[in-house]
Amino acid sequence: MTFMKANRARAPLCAGLSLTLALALLGGAGAATTTEHASATLSPEAGTRVHGRALLTLDTRTHVLRVVVTAAGMVRGSSHPEHIHAGTCKKPGRILFGLNELHAGKNGAGRSVTAIKGVKGIAARGWIVNIHRGPALKGAGATPVACGPVVVAGSKAARTGERTQASPWVRTDRAARTVDLKVIAGYNNAGAGFNYDGYDKGAMTVTVPLGYKIVTHFENSANSELPHSFVLVPGKGSFSLVKPSPVFKNASSPDPTVGTAPGGSATVTFVASKAGTYRFVCLVPGHFEGGMWDYLVVKPGISQAFVTIH
Repeated sequence: MTFMKANRARAPLCAGLSLTLALALLGGAGAATTTEHASATLSPEAGTRVHGRALLTLDTRTHVLRVVVTAAGMVRGSSHPEHIHAGTCKKPGRILFGLNELHAGKNGAGRSVTAIKGVKGIAARGWIVNIHRGPALKGAGATPVACGPVVVAGSKAARTGERTQASPWVRTDRAARTVDLKVIAGYNNAGAGFNYDGYDKGAMTVTVPLGYKIVTHFENSANSELPHSFVLVPGKGSFSLVKPSPVFKNASSPDPTVGTAPGGSATVTFVASKAGTYRFVCLVPGHFEGGMWDYLVVKPGISQAFVTIH
């Protein structure tokens, strides 16, 4: 992990949705809080598919801010400058802190860790995390490919989550009362590859309007080493892992216990006819137990789908 001093200066950036982290307390009754936590959900910019998360942890005794960025959807072998800026993704301001470069592996995913000295506190609002196209911060290389606002744990934004179209994963056609949802199994290495769009164990919730037709474009990543499936099951309680019965008619990929091979795809179309909280899961043996599931909420009174990262 590289230490960096707080710096102030430089270029542009841009938009996202939000992720919830719990406040960490030192053990023991009455122990003082010595860490601050925040996070940013990084959404795609400039027509890319780059997305990810940034986790920020500040030690208030040493004033060292640790920033861990994980991202996927990058070009294999690419390098990306990244920073914390003032402002918003739509109107980025000056660079507050430089972060170590993000390097994409053969599956297009990468992780960076930066420790920044001399940070007195995490701003309650007005910070963003930006990933640039790179490899240099000039010309087209300065274009943001992913961006997200920093949300402090325990804040109102962290408690409520932030709504977004989350392109390219969700698109709503209000006139046709249709939601197009893109779900890629084994998108990156999160959860040892047992994930949807990079999220596992309920870390992602897709919320859709009641009564809309949901057209799910399900893919198993070509980088995945295993078959995967998509089945919509109850949000809690037990269900059959052997003979699954989806909660809505046709809300399952073909042969869900066998799965779709790496590089394969299927279109799963169903009507979200009953309000409630459900899970979409992989029923290839051992995968659900390994954490390959996320939430789908059917909600009345809304007309646009959105995604929340927890």
